[in-house]
Amino acid sequence: MITLVQEHEGEPVSVRIALSMVGSRRPTMSGTVEIVINDTLRDTVTLKPGPGSATGEWVVRLEPGVQRMSATYSGDEFY
Repeated sequence: MITLVQEHEGEPVSVRIALSMVGSRRPTMSGTVEIVINDTLRDTVTLKPGPGSATGEWVVRLEPGVQRMSATYSGDEFY
């Protein structure tokens, strides 16, 4: 899940990433997420592994208006 958080217009946007795995006997999840805004790769976020999940956060200042954002997960040898 990707959640965008911005308190007030014009302030930086916090992009929060949370991935979880299905099943209790899976290896710890890790990897990276590439963030693309308006067809331009803006950053690659390294995920922090946790029990049954992996999380990351990225802060960016965006121009006012509509932005297209996508994220692509690149896992490790297990995911």
